[in-house]
Amino acid sequence: RASAHRALSQLGVTVMSDTVVVSLQQGEQEAGRPLTKRRVKLRKGGSSKEIVMEADLVLWTAGAVPLTADDNANSETFRPKPKLGMPFPRNARGATETDLTLRVVNNSHVFALGDTSDMKMPEMAAGMEEHLPQTAQVAFQQADYVAWNLWASINNRPLLPFRYQHLGSMMSLGKAAGAVALPVGLPPPLSNSMANSQLGELLGRLGVQVGASGVTLDGPLGGLVRRAAYWYRQPTDDHRARVGISWAAQAAKDAADMVGTASITSLLSALQNGGGRK
Repeated sequence: RASAHRALSQLGVTVMSDTVVVSLQQGEQEAGRPLTKRRVKLRKGGSSKEIVMEADLVLWTAGAVPLTADDNANSETFRPKPKLGMPFPRNARGATETDLTLRVVNNSHVFALGDTSDMKMPEMAAGMEEHLPQTAQVAFQQADYVAWNLWASINNRPLLPFRYQHLGSMMSLGKAAGAVALPVGLPPPLSNSMANSQLGELLGRLGVQVGASGVTLDGPLGGLVRRAAYWYRQPTDDHRARVGISWAAQAAKDAADMVGTASITSLLSALQNGGGRK
C-alpha cells in the first residue's frame, strides 16, 4: 500500500483513504453547453460532514459482487445481475457458503470456489478477516482441491480440507513499475538493524524494503518480478508463449513511439533554430 500510495502521489494523484462515497450526481448544466461535470459526495471516516467534489470523469471501482447474489443482498451494484435462482445457502454478500472441503453446505455433490464461494477459515490469526480474500491467488489454489475432491467424492475417498497459503500480493503501477509484497519477514531486531545500515540504504535504492512483516519490492524491480510471476503462473506453455509475444510486441511499439516522438521533437527544434537564425 505504501508503494502504491507513493507511486500515485508522484503522478499527481490525491489518495483519500477512510472515505465513503455517499452519492454521485449530475453537475449543473450551463445553457447551450453539454453536461461535462459530475458531483461526487464523500464522507470522511465517522464524520457526518459531506465533502462535495466536481469531476469530469468518474470511474467506479468499488469491488465485486458475486453473480449468485440477489438484488436484495447486503451489497450495492450498478450492474443488473441475472436471476440465477441458485438453491444454495449464501452469506450476506450473496456468496455460496461451503465447508472446509469447498463443498456447498447441505449439498454433498456440489462444490464452489473463487469469488462465488464463502469459506470461513477458523485458523486465521486474531485480528484478521476470517473470510478468504477475493483474489485470483485464492481461486487458483482452490481449483486443485476442488478437482481432487470431485474425484474423491465420486470414488468414495476422503475429501481434503482446503489450506490457503498466502504467497504475497502484486500490483502494476504503470508500464514498467510495480509492487510485490512477499510474506517473508525478519525478526524485528534484525530488520531494524538492516534498515539503519548501508545495506538497507542500498536495497532501498534498488526498490527493496525489508521489515518484520515481510519484504516489499517496488519500482522497476517490482514490475519485473510481477511480470515474471504472472508469466510463470500461466497454465500452459502456449499461454506463456502468447503472453511473452504480447509483451514483446507492446515493448516494440512503446520503443517505436519513443523514437518517433524524439524524431519529431528534434525536427521541431531544428525548425525553430533555423527560423531564429533567419
